[in-house]
Amino acid sequence: DQNKLIAYVVEVENNMFDHPYHNRRHVADVVAGIYAFTVPGGCLYDFVQASPLTMLAVVFAATVHDLQHPGVSNAYLCKTLHPLAVKHSDKSVNESHHLSCAFDLMAQDNFNFVQGSIDVEDFLTFRSLVIEMVLATDMKSHFSILDKFKRFQKAREADPESLDIQSEMNNVFAIAIKVADLIHCSRPLKVHHQWVDCITTEFFNQGDLERAKNMQLSPGMDRNQPSGPLQQVGFTEIFALPLYKAWREYATTCGSQGGKKESQFYDGVNENYSYWLHASKTPATEKAAV
Repeated sequence: DQNKLIAYVVEVENNMFDHPYHNRRHVADVVAGIYAFTVPGGCLYDFVQASPLTMLAVVFAATVHDLQHPGVSNAYLCKTLHPLAVKHSDKSVNESHHLSCAFDLMAQDNFNFVQGSIDVEDFLTFRSLVIEMVLATDMKSHFSILDKFKRFQKAREADPESLDIQSEMNNVFAIAIKVADLIHCSRPLKVHHQWVDCITTEFFNQGDLERAKNMQLSPGMDRNQPSGPLQQVGFTEIFALPLYKAWREYATTCGSQGGKKESQFYDGVNENYSYWLHASKTPATEKAAV
């Protein structure tokens, strides 16, 4: 039901809070990022062409992946015994909340855009893929998901026929939304820098809350001791570059255009990394040009 779909998306937007980073603009950026992989030349093109339901799940997951984000980390919610942490037993608290909100909203008649159009089995398949994708955005599981994806790549290269389509989808779609969630790392430097300023502000806001509660401040969240470019160097080296590299390598062999598009995103991350690396070595009295 197109009218209910539009109503659902509008309601999702209305339920995004005005945090510096986790807001409706971030969601739009992630949706645009993952959509780029679903068009000709993208890693997900063959999957979504074969299954419109899969296309819906991909865009839906990106749309709701930060629904009603509280603007603080899972660790903060758990340490403060926040009601969301209690409700979700300290397990991927934010991500579980996003999913709960998304499907609660979808259960309302005004927003149930799939009602009467797909059967129960298809809906459960849709729901399962959405859940796996949104849970994959929990950075606590970053390394296990990336390691699993790398093992999947090696198994695929050794024997392409040994893996079933569902196994491939589970691995590929988890990485796809992780890449999209960090898509700003690949954006032109000026845009990327603005996103970094936004997340830094949100981190400092959490640090203020921790200070007010006499908690130990989380790394990178003390506005009195800003990490500056070094924090971006570390984040890019440890998280963004290895993730984008693995995505590019998969696209090179499996993408519909030899990974050209995914390589461009990787190059963007690398260029921004070079900027932060240079900035980290620039004296504080000299401001690196953006």
